[in-house]
Amino acid sequence: MKAAKGVEGRSPGRRAGDREVASRFLELLGAMKRYVREQLPPLAEGGVSEERFRTLLTLRFHGKGYLKTLAAHDGLSSSALCIMLNRMVEEGFAARTEDPDDRRNVSYELTAPGAARLQAEIERRTDLIHSRLGRFGSAEKARFAHGIEIVLSGVAKLQGTK
Repeated sequence: MKAAKGVEGRSPGRRAGDREVASRFLELLGAMKRYVREQLPPLAEGGVSEERFRTLLTLRFHGKGYLKTLAAHDGLSSSALCIMLNRMVEEGFAARTEDPDDRRNVSYELTAPGAARLQAEIERRTDLIHSRLGRFGSAEKARFAHGIEIVLSGVAKLQGTK
């Protein structure tokens, strides 16, 4: 008789090796990215695109940052990010400041309207996910919440922040 497979796709009690953990982590990232793209529609319900959302989050995180730093943090090309930031400046969501000594050095920061737009988007996305948590039973929801905490703690350790 075969052992029952767990949620992870392996037999209960079997310990995963480091390569398997790394592979499953990458699978988790892909699944989460697909979920965000497919299940959190940006424009259909008054939201912003995933790239704009991440850019707003990056601006909030850095406070004030230069294009290359912001692009590196978010994984976008400098040219794509520059175009997006220029639009955000026009819309009042970001502010641009030129270095008086070297006009090529331009910094960007989140404005109050940008922070409000980001908060509205966070709330919209939270509401969408919250509405779907009803698909879980209470025990399953508790395990899911605990699993999220474990993953977040693990990512912090991988980053060397914990």
